[in-house]
Amino acid sequence: MGSTIVSKIPYKACISTLAKRHDPNREEYYGSGHSAKVFHQKASKPSRLLENEKKMTEKLVGGDWAKALGRIPSGLFILTAKLGGSSTGMLASWVQQVSFEPPMVSVAVRKGRFVAGWLEQNPYFCLNQLGQGQKDLLKHFGAGFDPDAQAFSGQPLKHTETHQSIVLESAMSFMECHMIQAFTTSGDHDLIVAQVISGGILNEELEPSIHLRKSGLHY
Repeated sequence: MGSTIVSKIPYKACISTLAKRHDPNREEYYGSGHSAKVFHQKASKPSRLLENEKKMTEKLVGGDWAKALGRIPSGLFILTAKLGGSSTGMLASWVQQVSFEPPMVSVAVRKGRFVAGWLEQNPYFCLNQLGQGQKDLLKHFGAGFDPDAQAFSGQPLKHTETHQSIVLESAMSFMECHMIQAFTTSGDHDLIVAQVISGGILNEELEPSIHLRKSGLHY
């Protein structure tokens, strides 16, 4: 499958035991190690206020706010994950750094994606960042794959030394991540927070691909 590459980033352990906080409006679990944390945020606003906000949003659909939301820049990444003998890759654009120490990123994943379930069982994955002009990778992974599909057919791969995570050799760069927390939101995407444990630049000549949208109402 190719040579092994890795550039380790030291990181601190968080909390080794699983605990639970009790709050009338919030239920959360936290821990570390191989068990990812899962947060479930309950609605704290009265239903009347939520309904008013929904009506206001419906009135604003297609307005200037949607154009402004679409101007928030993002990169383009291929998230690669494994579970047992299966592996897959999916396009992810809503990725942001959220911590210096330890180095952490957030990834938004649309509800219903099977990858989220995989990460609950194997929390190690890679974010392979695309460079400008890499339309071939965008086309290959853009439509998504079924869980049993051969997602990497024709793609040159390497694997990290730490957890044998999948690296796309042709990507601009990669970050190997360990999912620490998964937030269930009231929207159409859930949020994964992960610690970066290794990474590197794969193609120095490439510049990052920057994604802007005409409207914040779609990808």
